[in-house]
Amino acid sequence: MIIFKTFIYLISFFFVSVSFASEYECSKFIKTVWKGEKIGKGYQGPITIKFKDKCGKSMFSGDFQIKYDWVGKSGRVVTPGALRFKENGIMEYKNTAGSKGKVTLENYKLNWKNIYTGNNYIVNVSKE
Repeated sequence: MIIFKTFIYLISFFFVSVSFASEYECSKFIKTVWKGEKIGKGYQGPITIKFKDKCGKSMFSGDFQIKYDWVGKSGRVVTPGALRFKENGIMEYKNTAGSKGKVTLENYKLNWKNIYTGNNYIVNVSKE
């Protein structure tokens, strides 16, 4: 019985620590602004990504997410969406236009690729 309880505690600790890691990664994006360029299908050109002021749990999963707006060169919102922080350290996004994909952070740059819906554009932005 002691072995079983220890096993349960270890598993619980692992999942709780992973959840805290996702929340921590999400919190790094609160109220940040990233600027760069969108290349490919649809809107092309300068783009600004403005992250909202809070992180929260995604509906129907334990992942944390933060909402954002993609803003075009005219200053108008091109597409709102949400950046999700998966428990395995992967970041994915989904926007209201229906695009979904992966986001990577490399050398202080966010690279967005819509690999799940067309694989026909890339967004590269740097923190302002």
